[in-house]
Amino acid sequence: MANTATMVPNRKPRQKESKGVPALTKNEVIHITSAEAELAPFQDEKLEIYCREHDDIAASFAEAREGRGILAKLYDQRNKEILDRLVAMRAKSDREAKLNLDQLKDFCKEFVDTVSERKRTWKQKFADDKSELTTRSTKMGETITALDAAIVQEHEDCLAHAAAETEPLLAALRKHNDFLAEQVAERSEEHDRFMGDMQSRFNSLRRKLAEEREARRDKGHDMRQRSEDRFSSLDSRIKQKEPEVLKRLEDVRARMTMELQMRSTSQESMVQDMMRFMAHFEKSISESGQRQEKTKAHLHSMKMKLREEE
Repeated sequence: MANTATMVPNRKPRQKESKGVPALTKNEVIHITSAEAELAPFQDEKLEIYCREHDDIAASFAEAREGRGILAKLYDQRNKEILDRLVAMRAKSDREAKLNLDQLKDFCKEFVDTVSERKRTWKQKFADDKSELTTRSTKMGETITALDAAIVQEHEDCLAHAAAETEPLLAALRKHNDFLAEQVAERSEEHDRFMGDMQSRFNSLRRKLAEEREARRDKGHDMRQRSEDRFSSLDSRIKQKEPEVLKRLEDVRARMTMELQMRSTSQESMVQDMMRFMAHFEKSISESGQRQEKTKAHLHSMKMKLREEE
């Protein structure tokens, strides 16, 4: 039996639904049919829709361009204001950094001049003390040579007159032994005095170096504290600024910290070099004392040989 569904004017018979295609409602079919009836021959509805959408999009783009122009002017004005502020802040930071750098240069020049003057004075004193030690060592060598010659002469005299003059020889030997003992005592006393004097001088030098190092360290800490306070104040004032400005200020702070560390390291290195030099000088003095002890031992061995020959 044929399908007798109600017919709608200008409506085609209902077709079977394709598999996977949803069916239209009655209102949707009426709307589509009326829209199709209003079309003129050779009229492309889809093209007209695209043209209307294109015109709407073009109007939207024109409005957006006009808005972007206004925003670009506003951005340029704000950018110029920010750049002016950044330039002013950079100039201020440069002035303060130059002031700090000048202060550091003045401190460095004062420190170098002071250390150079003290080093020159110490070297002159060291040269004078060394010359005095050399002179004393030369005199001691001459004295020892003279004593060796006298001992050799005495030995020859003893061999020549041993049979007839035993008692005078023994008296002369006792006198000579007393003279040698007196010489040894005097030299020992002079050596003790000299070592005590040098020890007191080195103690004084160490104390002065320690006091100066402590004063320099305190002054360096004070300058570092002032620099950190100043940079902290600047950092609190530019927290709302661009990240690039904050990065530049952090770079400046890092360079200042590195330079202060280099100054402190250089000062510590100079003090350590001075302490090593004084240690080497003390070692040299100790070796000189050991050589004197060897000389005394040599004289004592010669005296023992004379007694054995008797």
